[in-house]
Amino acid sequence: MTTLGDEPPASSEPTPAVVDDAAVAPAEMATVTYGGQTFQAAKTRRRGRETVRDMVISMAVVGLGIAALMLVTWRPKPEAQVRVIDWKPAATAAQSASQYPVVTPVGLSDQWRATSARFESEPQSAGRPVWHVGYVTPNNAYAGVEQSDADPAIFISRSVDGGRPDGEVVIGGRAWQSYAPGANGFRSLVRTEGGSTVIVTGSADSAELTALAAALQNSPVSTN
Repeated sequence: MTTLGDEPPASSEPTPAVVDDAAVAPAEMATVTYGGQTFQAAKTRRRGRETVRDMVISMAVVGLGIAALMLVTWRPKPEAQVRVIDWKPAATAAQSASQYPVVTPVGLSDQWRATSARFESEPQSAGRPVWHVGYVTPNNAYAGVEQSDADPAIFISRSVDGGRPDGEVVIGGRAWQSYAPGANGFRSLVRTEGGSTVIVTGSADSAELTALAAALQNSPVSTN
């Protein structure tokens, strides 16, 4: 029985602590009192800042993973290699089978890389055999030599591919007819002598075409 003015009997149950939200600061070491004892409160997460931080960390981890994968799988692209061939066997065949002096290049530097050589019938020569040697020039352009005893008018017309004569030049003491670029974009130098027609043609500039024409000689194949 409770008497007015008397203190209420003490309860055997501990009095719940009243925690003021404002009193629990978002600091990591906040405390709370309960039942006369002090306890460490749960850490309050600062959602805004931690969400941004977690996102940045996650993106960094993903980025590092992608970078590592690229390092493992990436391979450098090999540079284009010029496949250099020996043109001498084809020149020997041409010299053996032809009734005219076959020209071969003499004294070209190693920067002139032969990539094709043959002695066989060609459409531009109306079926007559053509001695051909083609080079990648020092400036990485193309320059080639074509020689045949086919009808000069047919052989020249088809080889220059519509290019028009644009003057005469003297190279190594010999007169050459210069042709402007044809439909294939190639300039050409042409001379007919000793029963055959020699054509120097390609995408190379005039200086390199002239250098190749100057190197042509009726000489043994053993020279270069």
